[in-house]
Amino acid sequence: MIQCMFPAIIPARLVSEFKFWDGDNVHQGMRYGTNLYRCVASFPLSQQQQAYSLGTNLCEQNQQAALTKSKAGYTVWLSLRSAEMAHDYLSLETLVPVEAI
Repeated sequence: MIQCMFPAIIPARLVSEFKFWDGDNVHQGMRYGTNLYRCVASFPLSQQQQAYSLGTNLCEQNQQAALTKSKAGYTVWLSLRSAEMAHDYLSLETLVPVEAI
């Protein structure tokens, strides 16, 4: 597996968002090409640095992360493949609360 150094930046208009169940929780999901992602956090446009920092931190932990940018703000996504591999050592529930944008 190739290690990413920076998260992919994807225009929000190019993705398809959906909701999915995982255990007892409903999560926001995103499809881009053949990849599926789970929302980790959302940030307003004024918090661009925080969004990039979180995405970069995930990549530094060998996770496949992506950011989408829309008129409302930035969303940080983690590949469902990465999330599955990270389950034992990365608590996504406590990483960053998702903010409504």
